[in-house]
Amino acid sequence: MIAHGLKGQQDANQSIDNYINSIIDTYFDRMVKAEKTTQEQAKILRNVVGTCGMFMFKVFYVITSQQISVAPVDTEHKAWHRDTNGLLGLKLMRLGFDTDAYPISTGYVEIRELFNSLREEVVSSAHGVFASLGRKKQTRKSSMLRAMNRRISDTEMLYAAEEAVKRFSLSVLTE
Repeated sequence: MIAHGLKGQQDANQSIDNYINSIIDTYFDRMVKAEKTTQEQAKILRNVVGTCGMFMFKVFYVITSQQISVAPVDTEHKAWHRDTNGLLGLKLMRLGFDTDAYPISTGYVEIRELFNSLREEVVSSAHGVFASLGRKKQTRKSSMLRAMNRRISDTEMLYAAEEAVKRFSLSVLTE
């Protein structure tokens, strides 16, 4: 989302934001059906947010500090992009794991609002950097699946592989 913001691609960010929210909504709808309490849901969301923060900090900040950044941003913004990802990762880890800053009593709704506001803050900052350059919006390269509004996740592929294995007959191997 930060890289798209640096290119002025607000429509791409809206699409990604919708995707993130649909994943969270679907997962927590299932947690409600599984009769998880609101405290359990808040704890789960804290872990998700904190883990996202650890991933962002490690992958987008620590590792890219040691290597050439592979982010699809202009050369003059690679350091800003890396640092912003690292800072967001730290903020997400704090939201997820720092009970002094965000007490255990902080509910699911408040954690989700904070998670969304942290993302929005960083993305609007990236849009501000883009706007300050006075450049034209760069067109987004879309895959055939994105153009058809379809997404395929790794989980979906693993599930399909598992189903194929279930249908596989062991009698073929013994013959």
